[in-house]
Amino acid sequence: MRILQTVFQLVDYGGIVNYTELLTQGLQAHGHDVDVVLLHNSPHLMRTRAAQTTVVGAYKSSLANATFAHAAYGWYGIPVYHYGSPAARKEWRKFAAQYDVVIHQIPVPACDPDGNWLRVYDIKPPQLLVSHDAHFPRRYPHMLHIADKVIGIAAVNPASYASLAGFSVKRALIGSPHKLRKWSLQLPWHQRPLRFGSAHVWKKWKHMDTVLRTLRHCERLDVDNWIAGDGIEGRYMRSPTKCPERYAGLWRSATRHGMNYAGMVAPREIAEQYEQCRVMVDLSYSPQFSAEFGNHVNRSVLEAYNAGCVPLVVRENMTERKSKPHFFEEGRTHLAVSKDATPKQIALAIRAACDMRLPDARAMVAEGRTLLKRFWSVEATATFYLEFIYGHRRVGMYRQTERGHPSRALRAAAMAATGREASGE
Repeated sequence: MRILQTVFQLVDYGGIVNYTELLTQGLQAHGHDVDVVLLHNSPHLMRTRAAQTTVVGAYKSSLANATFAHAAYGWYGIPVYHYGSPAARKEWRKFAAQYDVVIHQIPVPACDPDGNWLRVYDIKPPQLLVSHDAHFPRRYPHMLHIADKVIGIAAVNPASYASLAGFSVKRALIGSPHKLRKWSLQLPWHQRPLRFGSAHVWKKWKHMDTVLRTLRHCERLDVDNWIAGDGIEGRYMRSPTKCPERYAGLWRSATRHGMNYAGMVAPREIAEQYEQCRVMVDLSYSPQFSAEFGNHVNRSVLEAYNAGCVPLVVRENMTERKSKPHFFEEGRTHLAVSKDATPKQIALAIRAACDMRLPDARAMVAEGRTLLKRFWSVEATATFYLEFIYGHRRVGMYRQTERGHPSRALRAAAMAATGREASGE
């Protein structure tokens, strides 16, 4: 089978880059041919993005049709198909017709006033969407307009799955793929330094500013750190002219209190550095995601298990709904702090995590690795996608699919966004 994955161009891609590359590898391991292209709303015919880059954090891509990858800026040397003119869309349709199925790693782009985005889906192959975050229906109610053009949508976490209850398309829970590392060769947990790692794309809801505010307390508690990643909030913190008041002096303070900042790095370096840490800290939390829809587990939690770290997360970000199977349990699969915890309280929680009894730390990592291997490995994720594509009834982590039903209010929001009647039931 020939499979095409698309990614709409955007700012600060985040985990989508690694996700797409690893899913490509998993599908190829099943004997399928897989290509990846970018999609962009402009009138041009296909262009290839510049193959060379000197941007910090770029690494060699595993894709056959790309040279380098970057967590914030996407891929270099990759084909970009456009949809902003009739000629560009004709070229896109002809190209897409070569494939047996198209997987859109971002379900919909921004809703442009000319309606160009809607014409992206006027292609012959069956199409599958992927929802990485719980942005539906708030950010893109216009997604309702393509419900009759796609065969299904894969939700990457339980919150995203719950958010799609109003989307009239079959949905399945399929997590992020991870390549299992050689666990037997890793430094034993009790031999690692008192050190935590925290590597993310610095979006506001990732709360990396709070991570930085813990450092002066961690210094007093003799806990070292490794901080990585970047994004719009990191750039604001360092800006001499655009730094908001809430971040004033924060970068200097963190540096003075021992911040070991690595900037943007490749996934392999994140894994290698986490293998030198006892704890992985992820303070991600968004009321829009978790308070409304439940567990919005990030791939960093699975990266922690893979590297032998204990995950410390925000409790409210990992809350699971009673109506669905549970994967995580505080104290068994992870440690947690409240979304309202102070930097000092978080630092104390980090130190307590570093001081866990060895049997407890080993048991927690082992529980996480069981989940990782069963549900989040490259092999498992690729199999779930193929089950979905082939129309199986028992699909993904929930071993089921469900079809949503849009409310009258949601239909009205979709129409307000585009001026069109929404499709679907």
